[in-house]
Amino acid sequence: KAFREAKEKVNLYKLDDYAKKMGRGIAFKRLGLLAEWLGWSPGMRRLWRKHISKGVSFLDPQGPKSGPQISRWNLRLNFNLEGFLDPDR
Repeated sequence: KAFREAKEKVNLYKLDDYAKKMGRGIAFKRLGLLAEWLGWSPGMRRLWRKHISKGVSFLDPQGPKSGPQISRWNLRLNFNLEGFLDPDR
């Protein structure tokens, strides 16, 4: 719910800058997927796709090693999404 409420306040250019400073493709993978879920700028998502690393990464690095793969972001969805994006929670 917090992500949805903050959607209008998030500065995507700052997020982009932070991810570039990190220098890790996983940051762009996770940001891109989050941007899809929240309906953020398609233009920014296209930019982030150019920076993702090739291998498949886990959305939750501490989570289980199984789950569906989202190939466009090279991410394995390895946690329970139930309630995560539920606006009533």
